[in-house]
This record gives sequence, C-alpha cells and structure tokens, in this order.
Amino acid sequence: MLTLPRVLTLTIAAGAAVSLSGCKVGPNYAGPPTVETPDGFAAIPAAKPSDVTTTPAAVEAKLGEWWKTLGDDQLNTLIDRAIVSNLDLKLGLARVREARAARGGAAADWFPQVGSGAGYSRSRSSSNTQPGFGAQQDSSGVDNYNLGLDASWEIDFWGKTARAVEAADAEIMQTIELRRDVLVLVLSEVARSYIDLRGLQERLAVVTRAVGVQEESLKLTESRFKAGLVGELDVAQAKAQLEIRRSQVPGIRSGIDVSINRLSVLLGKPPRALAEELTPAKNLPTAPTTVGVGLPSELLKRRPDIRAAERALAAATARIGVATAELYPSFSITGALGLQSSQAGSWFDMSSRYWSIAPGVRWPILDWGKIRSNIDVRQEQVAQSLIRYEQVVLASFEDVEGSLLRLVSSQEQYAALGRAVDASRRAVQLAQDLYQTGNVDFRTVLENQRTLYDAEDQAVISHASSLTNLIALYKSLGGGWEQLENPEGTPRLAPSSTIDAIVNSSKPQTSAEPAAPTTTAQTPQ
Repeated sequence: MLTLPRVLTLTIAAGAAVSLSGCKVGPNYAGPPTVETPDGFAAIPAAKPSDVTTTPAAVEAKLGEWWKTLGDDQLNTLIDRAIVSNLDLKLGLARVREARAARGGAAADWFPQVGSGAGYSRSRSSSNTQPGFGAQQDSSGVDNYNLGLDASWEIDFWGKTARAVEAADAEIMQTIELRRDVLVLVLSEVARSYIDLRGLQERLAVVTRAVGVQEESLKLTESRFKAGLVGELDVAQAKAQLEIRRSQVPGIRSGIDVSINRLSVLLGKPPRALAEELTPAKNLPTAPTTVGVGLPSELLKRRPDIRAAERALAAATARIGVATAELYPSFSITGALGLQSSQAGSWFDMSSRYWSIAPGVRWPILDWGKIRSNIDVRQEQVAQSLIRYEQVVLASFEDVEGSLLRLVSSQEQYAALGRAVDASRRAVQLAQDLYQTGNVDFRTVLENQRTLYDAEDQAVISHASSLTNLIALYKSLGGGWEQLENPEGTPRLAPSSTIDAIVNSSKPQTSAEPAAPTTTAQTPQ
C-alpha cells in the first residue's frame, strides 16, 4: 500500500533523478572563436632608453604590483588606501553581491516551492437553500479550522534551470572581472594624479628659482642703469622677463590643488582631505629601466575587460538554452498536506488529516511563434556579445601599441631635453661672464636665461609625461588587478579551461535535444 510518505519519497526521488540526468537544450559554450593576434608590438624593438622585456616571469613580476617599480613609498601607500576605500570599487563589490543573489534565485528553481498557511472561518448557510420542499431549517454557524502545506515543483527535464544557473555563474564572473577592470583604472588614476602632482611641484620649484634669479638680474640691471652703464631698455626687458615668469605661478598652484583634490576623491575622501599630507613637495619618481610587456596573445588572458566580455558571451549563450526549453513540455508536481476540522478540539486528530498529490504537464503549443522569436532574440544577443568581445580585443591591442609608441617617444624627448638643459646652463654661465666684461649686452643674458628655464620646465613636463605614458602602458596591459582581494571567496581566476578557450577555441557544439519539435537555436559562428 502506498502511503503519503512513500508517495512523496518516490516522487521526489524520480524528480531529482530526472533533473540531474536530464538533457540541456541549447548550445554548449566552448569559448569564442580563435582570435587572430599580432606577432608582436612594433614599438618594442625601438624602445630606448628603456629596454622592454617579454620574459613571462619578468612580465608577471612587474604587472602584479607595477607601481612599486617607481620606488615611491608614498605612492605605494596611496595605492593601498585606494584599494580599500575607493567608492567605485565598493560599488563593484555590491554588484558582485547582486549577481550572486540573482544566481541563488535562479538555482532555487531546482527545488520545490513550498508554502504554508493557517486559518479560521465561521460561516452560516441560508435556510432557504436546504433540500426539501418548503422546508425551513435553521442553519447555525459552522466553524472551520485549517492548517496545511502546499508545494509545487517543476522538474528541470530540459535543463532550463541548469542553463539559467549557467548564465548566472557566467554573470557573476563577469561582474568580478568588471570590478577588476575598475581596479586597474583606479590604480592608474591614482598613479597618474600623483605624477601630475609631483610634476607640478617640480615645475613650481623651477619657476620659483627662475623668478629669484631674474629678480637678482633686475636689481643688477637697475644698479648698472643708475651708474650709466646700460640703457633703460635693458631694465624694461628684465622687468618683462620677470613678470612673465611670475605669471606662470598661479596656474601651476591651481593644478597642484586640483591634483590633491583628485587624489582625495579617489581615496574616498572629500576634496582637500589630503592637502596636509601631499602639500610638501617631492621630486618625480624614477622610471624603471625595464618595462614588462609580454606577448600580444597574453592580453586575452590578462586584461579584465576582455575576460568580462568573454563571460558576457558565455552568459548570452546559456540564455539561448533557457529560451529553447520553452518549446518543450514542462512537467510539474503539486501537492498539499494539512489538517482541517470544524471543531478546535478535534483539529489534531488523525481523522482531520488531508493530503493530495498531482502530476501535471504544460505544453504551450500555441505560443511557439513567440517562443521562437524569443530564441531568435537570444541568438542575436549572442552575436552582439561576440562582436563586443572582438571589439574589446582589437581595442586592447591598439591601446597597448599606442601606449608603447607614446612611451618610447616621451622617453626620447626627455633624454633630448636633458641634454638641452645641460647645454643651456653652460650658455647662461658663458653669457653672464661675457656680460660682466662688457662683451655682450644684457639682452643676450636674458635670452639665454629664458632658454634655460624653458628647457628646465619642458624637461619636467617631459619627465612627468614619460611616467604617465608608462602608467598608461601598465593599464593597457591589465596590470594590478591581482591585488584586489577575492570578494567573499571568489576564485582569483576563471577556470583555466575557460581562459584557455579565449585563445584556442573551437566552435561550440550543440547538446543533444529531443527529436521534436525542432529548435532554431544555433551555435554562434
């Protein structure tokens, strides 16, 4: 004899067996098609004065904590604080949690949906509705006490829930990679703003020094004018040169304040919060002698934005299976179990028990047109995701190539300006010596001083530019995201098979499906 527990046990066991062993309709994801990568970066052979290394070990060592290669302890501290306090990173973590919550909702469809309820009612029937011709019977009130559970369970026979969970898992990894991409951006912004700050402070020191020297030149010229040794023109030129230098100070000071405000906000603080800490001037860091680049194909495994685009493609592919499952009949089981009685005293008697269990089938035959249209929508979304993936890959190669070219150019410019500064200093000394002996006029001295200070200013700008371009290169290589702590135990990397499939992949294969009805879901080409 089949009792209720026996029926429930058999039903649950059968449903679980079907859910676990059932097929999954729709295409199986195997990674994007093989991406054609360049053989190398054109700028690497010409990289001077710094050498560019492609050794895997060297690349990984530099990219993991690339900012430490600049050798600035204060920058290192700011980076560490930004990782903890930056609001964009906190927002990214909230999105990871949201994606995980959504995954839990998708996985809940694997299990029965159970509800409970309890109630009491009292009712009275009309006496005129009682059977019997002309009978007038008194109907007193009737109590009804009930307590029960009801449940429904749709068996995942075609893998609809499995595909939904597959998509949710991919979307979790996508949000993690997007947060890592934000980290790469934040680290580069902190470093770039710090370089801007120190570069402006060095420029302010150059201008201040130039103002001091030209103030002394003006005093000397005025004294020689009073002695009748020079004309009024020399005095006017000295004053003009002095005021030109003074005019540069307000703009530089304003730039310093802007950089401090930017760094404060990047660290999750109000503007000017770091003013006291950062106002004391420091020199620009020294650029490393080697730059880690690696092979172009390695970008596909390294850059978080590429990894995120690949996970978006995986999620979109799984959604085809979710839509395809709607073409097939769905099998469900519903049931109820409880107690019901008209008397409170007998509520818990064995005779008050009731239960029911009923299998069901739903097949939306008349909705096939709508379902197939939805499948087509999902397929087009896969095509769009693939295009976006290819766009990100191409943009990454362009980003690295451009960063390398700008870095090499700025390094060469900085080296040339260094030589120009040395030559200008020698020229100023010679002009001053000749002016003292009366062999040249003061105009020559002023011209050489102006050339020197312009060269020094441009050298500082070029130095900062070369460091900024170096930071941009590290950013384009996806460096630094490894420093982000795993949010709530998330694996640091996507499964190696997934990452390897980015570079070496075949076209996805379609899983086995029932013979009828025929689906239109196709593997992305």
